[in-house]
Amino acid sequence: MENQEKIKMTREDYENLREKINNLNSSLYKTPAEEQRSLLWEINKLYSKLVNAEIIELNNTLTDVVEIGDVVTFVCSDEVEVRKLVAFNGNFREGTVSILSDLGKALYKHKIGDEVTYKTPYSEEHIKIIEIEKALNINKNNLNENPYNVPTKIKSK
Repeated sequence: MENQEKIKMTREDYENLREKINNLNSSLYKTPAEEQRSLLWEINKLYSKLVNAEIIELNNTLTDVVEIGDVVTFVCSDEVEVRKLVAFNGNFREGTVSILSDLGKALYKHKIGDEVTYKTPYSEEHIKIIEIEKALNINKNNLNENPYNVPTKIKSK
């Protein structure tokens, strides 16, 4: 088996992926025979992501670069856009972008003020990062609290 590129994801993403695979496996036996093949294909595709996962821990310290879990504000085609960078399964309508997408790769590890050009299937896009809201590893039971007493936003000056 060839060595595939590691897929960066948070522990939460990893657990969600594992749960999704388990749910699909459970439903496999209830699925009509003609649909089982496509379901098996989906399970194998997700399992491949699981096997190639590289777990990243959300930091409790602020860095000035975009990382998975951060909410990034940027300008693209004279419009301000806000997107949360996720490991995979980005959803434009939900305001998320996958690190595996062209836009996600363009945002990842860049700083406020960086201007990045990336290719889409139809053109080249230019973006400028203007704000990063950091994802902190905060206890889910206290989502409204900031136990580390640090700012969670980094803005351009």
